[in-house]
Amino acid sequence: MLRGKQLDEVIEQELQMMLVEGFEKSPISHKALHSRLRAKGYISGGLSTLSSAERKKLISLYISEQISLEFKDERTATLCK
Repeated sequence: MLRGKQLDEVIEQELQMMLVEGFEKSPISHKALHSRLRAKGYISGGLSTLSSAERKKLISLYISEQISLEFKDERTATLCK
């Protein structure tokens, strides 16, 4: 199980992968990220593992980015019709 800086790095890598995979396949949420990290064996604890102020802020930034990208994709698709 990872902790501290190592876990922070893995969290950000996982968020980047979810961003690339897109909203349809991998919507970013605290719970979804937690599930992915547990499934990959990076953590064993509960959602509180992601509840530090820094981690909450990081996750929120990626959620906002994914929503922004999704909105741009939808708008582009609408304009191209």
